[in-house]
Amino acid sequence: MLKFERKVYAFNRINFFFLPKTKTGEIMTRIAIIGIDEAIKERVIPLLDNKKIRIVFLAWENVDLNALDSIDCLYIDDNLDRNYKEEIFHYCLKKEIKLAVIPAIMTLAGKKCFYKKGNILSCPLSSFRLTWSQKAVKRVFDFIFSLLMIIVFFPLMATIFIAIKIYDPGPAIYKQRRLTVNHREFVMLKFRTMIDNAEKNTGATLSSANDDRVTKIGKFLRKSRLDELPQIFNVLIGDMSLVGPRPERKCFVETYEKENDYYRYRFNVKAGITGLAQINCRYNAGYVDKLHFDLLYISRYRFFRDLIIIIKTLPMFFDGKAAEGVGGTFLDNIKNKGLALKKIKPEVLELLYNEEKNHY
Repeated sequence: MLKFERKVYAFNRINFFFLPKTKTGEIMTRIAIIGIDEAIKERVIPLLDNKKIRIVFLAWENVDLNALDSIDCLYIDDNLDRNYKEEIFHYCLKKEIKLAVIPAIMTLAGKKCFYKKGNILSCPLSSFRLTWSQKAVKRVFDFIFSLLMIIVFFPLMATIFIAIKIYDPGPAIYKQRRLTVNHREFVMLKFRTMIDNAEKNTGATLSSANDDRVTKIGKFLRKSRLDELPQIFNVLIGDMSLVGPRPERKCFVETYEKENDYYRYRFNVKAGITGLAQINCRYNAGYVDKLHFDLLYISRYRFFRDLIIIIKTLPMFFDGKAAEGVGGTFLDNIKNKGLALKKIKPEVLELLYNEEKNHY
């Protein structure tokens, strides 16, 4: 049976000072995460920037639950074995450890309400589709709002257009074929942020962090998200919506749909300029994590939530991290954050902060 080397973090006069703390002196919430496979390592990378939590253990197989006494909260993948999940549930109740589930797609399809049928309690699941009335209201709002945005932002868009033409040879508008509702192809518009013919030698590839193909003015446009402004015209003509899953290229969609049977359901609605995934995930997040937010948005769609998403998108114009390209590996990020890994066994890792590395 796997045993962790347990560390004591009690609130006493001695050990209290060795609890992981933020710069303001707040005690970090100590968490453990148990995933279904090794991919969980890449999915937790954004959590490393959260100053209020501290990942203690990261695992992707059955773990001796007695090792979890030192944590405050446990996250488990919903796809884990049912019996193992129940064992974890009872253990956390007994030890008063907060438990959270990383949901499977079917969980996201739940409408968050229950109905009684005789003696049976049931939860209806979404078909991942909007009703005709929801589509109609959404389209009217898209048309009116995009028209107003074109009028308001036209001087800014004209300035950006001229700046690109002056500082970098080539077209100012970048056109690329993407997929929208029902897998229909359309030409998406963006301000060009890379050198002309950037994929001539590489072929279709995602932008990476510190991508040398990005121009100087392109770095500013990406960081401020202003490169997306021409897509307002895509919304006006009906190819896109203001809010929805981001449009993807056909070559990437074909790959994702082979790997994930649920990916096709995001195409039951129009692609959007912003969306639930965009305000919750960074650009460099994996497609599976973005898919969870996209399907959650569709399954629980309400018009007022579109308004909330639009409002929450505004601060992202000032958040450079949100627009970062595909970053390094899990090990690269661990090293950059000044952390160390202690491999309990190949499928179980313990993360150590500098204070702990020096203390233990």
